[in-house]
Amino acid sequence: MKILLAFLLGFFVSSNIWAACKEPFLPSFSERTTTSIKISWKDNNNPILGYQLAHGVKGTNIANAVKSGINLEKFRSVSGLTSGATYSFWIRSICATNDTSKWEGPFAFTTVIANPSRCEMAIDLKDNNCDNGTEDAFLIDVSLPPSAMPWILQSVSIIVGHTWPADLRISLENPVGTSIILSNRNGTVDDNYGLVKNRALNHVCLQATPV
Repeated sequence: MKILLAFLLGFFVSSNIWAACKEPFLPSFSERTTTSIKISWKDNNNPILGYQLAHGVKGTNIANAVKSGINLEKFRSVSGLTSGATYSFWIRSICATNDTSKWEGPFAFTTVIANPSRCEMAIDLKDNNCDNGTEDAFLIDVSLPPSAMPWILQSVSIIVGHTWPADLRISLENPVGTSIILSNRNGTVDDNYGLVKNRALNHVCLQATPV
């Protein structure tokens, strides 16, 4: 009898562990703008009461992040963001009143860069030296009326704060996929592209001028 009771107790405890609320997975981004983004994810929990998101500018910890309400949809549009900023976000599942998954994350996304943009964006750049396939892609908002078609890019002004700029390969790609190289691993003596430390507060760090 004691052996059977121990087995039943062990089975009950194990069953509750197996049934614990799991974290959502495979987050993806769409409908990205200068001030908003749509975040979607996958989840296999059943039953499920809903999901909660938390977000903040990169460097924010989960305790200080902005928490959303609980919604059942596997997507959420987040608005009120800053252009050209990198954000961290977390997500968790709410399976029952007392059954909540751990926070999954942080994941990161960058909002669309306004054109022109000021220098205080502070967007992180990865090194793509040694052809290791590491790269970042940033979207730039260029709003022109249809009468301006076809668009011709006259100039691009950019300041990048980065040690050893020879690590960087910088290119510009239009909406149909045509790409041009702006700088290909140039610079081996000084840091940065442009006068990063001496820039004026209102200096434009990125400006694409169409004609």
